[in-house]
Amino acid sequence: MRHRDFIRVGDHYFSVLGYGHGDTVSCILRYVPDESGDRVKDGKKFKKVSHREALGYFKDYRFGNIHRIPIETVDEVFKPDEKLSEVCENDGAVKEVADFFRLEKMGVTGSRLIGLSKDDSDVDFVLYDECFEMGRMKIKRGLESGILEKPNLDRIYEKRSITLPFEIFEVHELRKYNKAI
Repeated sequence: MRHRDFIRVGDHYFSVLGYGHGDTVSCILRYVPDESGDRVKDGKKFKKVSHREALGYFKDYRFGNIHRIPIETVDEVFKPDEKLSEVCENDGAVKEVADFFRLEKMGVTGSRLIGLSKDDSDVDFVLYDECFEMGRMKIKRGLESGILEKPNLDRIYEKRSITLPFEIFEVHELRKYNKAI
């Protein structure tokens, strides 16, 4: 499994962290069943959990600030590159981003990969190998030409509860060319 794949354990969805997992998958819980949730899949309601909330679940599998889920408990694996064409067929926003990049080694991840997106959900992409640098250059050129817009970094900063001062966070985010609208 690779970074940004997703796994399902029962009705719980985790984002995979890193590579080379061995007998356990390093990950963090992202979506849980919840009757008051604002996401629906197969008639069941889910909610997205914060990092802090996620650590309150699967306590037996906590390892510091992440989870380590035994491979044998994984019910399903979602691969961003393998599901891209299927998601594009049903999701115009994902197709638009895929058409912008047109790179061989890419995929959609996050809520759109696992079927738990809302109308205002981000379109999260992952670019593999040499396509990562190619994608960054496409974003940079798109921002410079005005085809793309800078993301709302205030929103990202607040959502992530970052401890860096905003000005430092902004400098680092803008130099990476990995986010755009």
